[in-house]
Amino acid sequence: MVIQVDHGHHLQLVKVLHIHMILINLILMVQVKLLIATGEAAAFTVDSSFNVDVINATGGGTAPTNPKFVKTFANHVFYGGMSNSTHSILFSVPFQEDNFTSASGAGEIKVGDIVTGLKVFRDELFIFCQRKIYKLTGTTSTNFALAEVAKNVGTIAHHSIQELGGDLIFLAADGLRTIAGTERIGDVELGTISKQVQERINEITYDNVTATVVRNKSQYRLFYPKDSIRI
Repeated sequence: MVIQVDHGHHLQLVKVLHIHMILINLILMVQVKLLIATGEAAAFTVDSSFNVDVINATGGGTAPTNPKFVKTFANHVFYGGMSNSTHSILFSVPFQEDNFTSASGAGEIKVGDIVTGLKVFRDELFIFCQRKIYKLTGTTSTNFALAEVAKNVGTIAHHSIQELGGDLIFLAADGLRTIAGTERIGDVELGTISKQVQERINEITYDNVTATVVRNKSQYRLFYPKDSIRI
């Protein structure tokens, strides 16, 4: 198994609030490890004995350069927000977070816009960009399929993306929005849900925000600084 941690590129106290820990099942991996991406340096893992292993393509291929985002999907590890490739995501060989050999199942997917977040939802990987949203389906590099979900809508804050009540909520440039999956396959509706608090939402002009969900109250809570000074 791997325990995954991803957080934004802020390195001060506010960064601590951004840490996400997700337990994922990679059946063929025996050790429990933390997989960490900061956007400031190479991604790395920390095992249960606190040994650090940098993601540097030990298994082959080319490692992602300073990724900001990391998610596991279909037994691959996906990396986004690379400093040298902002418009694409990289994925590893199945069950191997440090192997990027294309002949063994690793690859790259170009999306044509700056990647600002990743989220797995309903067996699909949603790729959030500044002005677009895509979703990836499939199980291997041979059948991965990329579909456009929305044009002219994206997220400005990776850590605002949360699942609540069967929907994904995220902070867009014009406020909080949802991605509501309907019963019709492939049909996705987008809607703004922050009209009642839009004045407060308009104060958010920075990307160092974070969000949490209080499930027993069906609440989505967004936290952000009132000025550009990082805590």
